[in-house]
Amino acid sequence: MKKIVAIEALLVALLVGVMFLLLSGANVRENVTAEEVEAASAQFVASETFSAKVGTELNAKRYMGLNVADYSAYVYYVATQGMDVHEFLWVDAGSEEGAEEVLAVMNERLTSQMEAFDEGYGPEQMALLEKACVFSMGRYAIYIVSEDSEAWKSAITDVLEE
Repeated sequence: MKKIVAIEALLVALLVGVMFLLLSGANVRENVTAEEVEAASAQFVASETFSAKVGTELNAKRYMGLNVADYSAYVYYVATQGMDVHEFLWVDAGSEEGAEEVLAVMNERLTSQMEAFDEGYGPEQMALLEKACVFSMGRYAIYIVSEDSEAWKSAITDVLEE
């Protein structure tokens, strides 16, 4: 009887362990550099459909409401024209908690942009915003608004995973 209880306890522990691994997802690299993210982003940034330029710390503060100088690394591309919504931001927030805080700011940016274009004003921009990818992985937070958001997300995910 004790043997059956021990086996059941072992099976439950094994099941919990497997569920934890499935829910925790892939392992995320700790020291991804801005250069690696830029390299993974190059084909998307060079695309004729992505009209953005390298963003500055001031741009990030103005448009995202984020002081990127507070973080160890970032890559930012901002729309070249006022009516455009193309944008990419990757931030190494230093911790998962930091990434969640940055993610909240990114979600606010997306919501704000969607509200600005929701009045039937700029239907093409609204379509891009609806395809946006805003997510975090480990200590990193990512914001992508592009025609190729899903493919770009995949390229960035490949860089971030071990």
